[in-house]
Amino acid sequence: MKRASKRWLAAAVVSLVSTTAAWAQADWDAVVEKAKGEGKVVVYGSTFGNALYKAVVANFEKKYGIKVETLDIRASEIYERVRVEQSAGRYIADIIMSPVSVVTVIERADLLQKRGHVPNMENLRPALVESLGGNEYRVPLYTGYYGILVNARVKPEDEPKKWTDLLDPKWKGKIILDDPRAIGNGFALFNATYKGIGPEFQQRLAQQQPVISRQVRNDERRVAHGEFPLYAPHVFPFFLELKGLPLRFIFPEEGVPNADTQAVVPKNAPHPNAAHVFINYILDPESQLMYGNAGYMPVVSGIDDRLNEEVKPMLGVKRFPQVDLDDMRQLMEQAKEWYR
Repeated sequence: MKRASKRWLAAAVVSLVSTTAAWAQADWDAVVEKAKGEGKVVVYGSTFGNALYKAVVANFEKKYGIKVETLDIRASEIYERVRVEQSAGRYIADIIMSPVSVVTVIERADLLQKRGHVPNMENLRPALVESLGGNEYRVPLYTGYYGILVNARVKPEDEPKKWTDLLDPKWKGKIILDDPRAIGNGFALFNATYKGIGPEFQQRLAQQQPVISRQVRNDERRVAHGEFPLYAPHVFPFFLELKGLPLRFIFPEEGVPNADTQAVVPKNAPHPNAAHVFINYILDPESQLMYGNAGYMPVVSGIDDRLNEEVKPMLGVKRFPQVDLDDMRQLMEQAKEWYR
C-alpha cells in the first residue's frame, strides 16, 4: 500500500511539473506572438558598432521577424537621455544594455520597470544569480575581462605574469596606461587593483611614470608597432580582433578587472514584449556562444566546452571587484592625486 502511495505521489509530482512547464511555455508563446505584433524593439547602448552585435541582431530579426532599432551613444549619456524622455512623457527606449555602473544610476533614479519572466535566466551561472541578490530589474548578458597587452618581441620569460610585475624598474616609462582618472577601462583597473591587491600597488604604479592615454584602439597599435612594450588594461575581445599583429595577452594571476553588461527595461517601454524576447534571445546558448567566442565571458552554463580554444583561458580567471557607485567618487579623487 505504501509503495502504491509513493508511486501515486511521484506520478502526481511529475504531472504537476509537466503541467506547470506547459503553462509557462504557453505564457511565453503568447509573449512571443505579442512581440511579433509590436514589430520592433528599440535598444540603447554604447558598444553596438561591432560586427558581433550586428550578427546577433541579424539572427534575431531573421528568427522572429522583429526589427531592432539601435541607438549607439556613450554610456554616460544614456541616463540623461532616458530621464529626459520619461520626464517629457516621450517613451522611446525598450531596452538599455549597459555596464553595471550606468544601470545602477538608472535604477536608483526609479526609471525602470521590473523585468518580468525571461525563460533563459534559468540557465544563468549560479554565481551570477547570487550576485543579483534577488534584483527584479536586471538581466546579466555578458562580461568583459581586462588584462595586459604585450608586444610579442618581449621575451615570454620577461613578460609580466602578475599586475605587481608592472612595478619592475625595467618597465618605468614604458607602459601605456588607460586613464585611471576618468570613467573607463583605466578606472576599472584602478578600482579593481585598489580593492583586490591594495592601495600601495596603484601608488607605486603611478611612480613608474606610465604614459596616460584614453585612445584605446590607437594605443593597442602603438604596442603592436613596438613603440611601447605594454598596455594596461586591455579588453580581451579587442585583443582577439588584432589577429596577425605581434601581440600577446596576459590574464594576470592575482585576478582581473571585469565589467558586466546588463539589460534593463525602462518604465512605459512601448514594445515590452519585444524587449523581453530580445533579451531572452541574447541569453540563448547560440547567442552566448557567439559572445563567448568573441572574448566575452558568457553568463549561462552549459556552453563552456563548445568555446573556441583561444578564448578558454578566460574561464579560469579570478574576478576582481567591479566599480561601485558608492565609493567611485572617492577612489577617482585618489587616482587624480596619484596620477597628476
